[in-house]
Amino acid sequence: MNNHTLTNKSHIVVVGRPYAGDGTAGNITYTILKESSDILAMMWDSDANRLFTDYGIWNSTQTVVMLSHPYPLDHFKVLSILKSFIKIVHDGAVIVQFQTPRTTFSVEAIKETDSFIRVDMANAVTPTIEMTIYNTTTVPYPLSYGLSADEKVVGKYLEINVSENVQNETSEIIDHAIIVMYYTASDLDRTGDMDANDVGDIDENTLGLIWYNPSVNKWEKLSSDMDWVYETGVQTTDAIIYGTYYEGYVWANVSHLSVYGMSGQEMTQPPEEEDGINVLPMFSAVPQVTFYKIIQLSAGEVQNVSITNIPGIYELSLKYPEMISLMLYLSEIKYLPSDVPEAPGDVYSYFEMLFTKTKTNIKVYPVTQIYFKVPKDFATDKERITLMHYENGWNRVETEVTGEDGESYYYMAEVTSFSIFAITLTTAEPGEASILEEPTISREGTQEPTSEAIPGKPPVRFELIILIFALLIALGFAYYLSTRKRL
Repeated sequence: MNNHTLTNKSHIVVVGRPYAGDGTAGNITYTILKESSDILAMMWDSDANRLFTDYGIWNSTQTVVMLSHPYPLDHFKVLSILKSFIKIVHDGAVIVQFQTPRTTFSVEAIKETDSFIRVDMANAVTPTIEMTIYNTTTVPYPLSYGLSADEKVVGKYLEINVSENVQNETSEIIDHAIIVMYYTASDLDRTGDMDANDVGDIDENTLGLIWYNPSVNKWEKLSSDMDWVYETGVQTTDAIIYGTYYEGYVWANVSHLSVYGMSGQEMTQPPEEEDGINVLPMFSAVPQVTFYKIIQLSAGEVQNVSITNIPGIYELSLKYPEMISLMLYLSEIKYLPSDVPEAPGDVYSYFEMLFTKTKTNIKVYPVTQIYFKVPKDFATDKERITLMHYENGWNRVETEVTGEDGESYYYMAEVTSFSIFAITLTTAEPGEASILEEPTISREGTQEPTSEAIPGKPPVRFELIILIFALLIALGFAYYLSTRKRL
């Protein structure tokens, strides 16, 4: 949508495959969802996930329905979505205005407020709900806590307001309301390293919801001892939603809506996973965009993984000799580490990739084919596009041209070790001393680089030895003739 002629419309339907290319309706979907790699991957992998709805894309009152591949009767689904409610999106806030009476409603506002709610009511009404996320600086309530001494506040707050036909000062018709608040590692971090596994960080297993009690002007921990609280809990299973990596969520089943937050206790010893290994999945470079995915590999079978938001890369093909669950960490690099020089040649993109055994920091090394594409206006010589791998210097990975279309050349490179990579247009001839050749992998093992590829150790050519030997003979013979003349 280059001219944005429809951006002032309240309802938009986009039909097309997300990877159809520039100038297509599908590319509009890709542009909208490119930061939500999990959603794009699901739309790509299965037609069962062909429909997705987003809100507030070009204006705050807009509903955009995206359909990758229409099936019969899908138009009824689309009409139902467009007619069921109006969702207004502001910075950190969502207002949902339902259009018909109902006894149950739910609002998924994870993208905007890290939260979700479902409400069951005693009577059918036409409700409106507003959900607003705050932090310690923006929350409009006193930060006075009636918590136990060992409780630490996370600093994330959710205010939920509903129309007076649902809840007011004198009455309410809420039977049950399930409130879910998601949290990230940085929410729980208290040591400044952006993870949640250090002594002093908040232990996610102790998390619970708190609420602001206006009668005492203090925040209190929710408990099933309260007559309007049925259940509370925490789910610590990791999830990637709209491209954000969540460590889990806190939930409560209540009959009254208010202002909520989270609290927990400090960690006194580092958490341990399988084999007693602490979980520390960290990139060495500063990422610009990240892509995470849990992958289940069967023994010896190839598994293809669609990549949606890392420039150039569109697919990985993985193979491992045994059944295993892997976590893929992939990022577009914003800043290289200080000890890593720029790659030789003209660089199209840098990325970092690693695999760990799921829920551990045990690194795993599947045979990985990286499929990527490079625009033709960058690849002035398609044969000189090369994948480079940084490991004790920049190493050239054998790169194969697999095809082309009107805009791009397509490539494949196979690797079995992982760190920082660069897609480059090489300017140095193969074999120059400034670049190491990537070791080739065979069934017998890893072959060492030849002397031709080692910096500071130029190749010894047989022809050069013969030439030098002949030159020495000629000089010796000339010297012999000159001494004969003097005699």
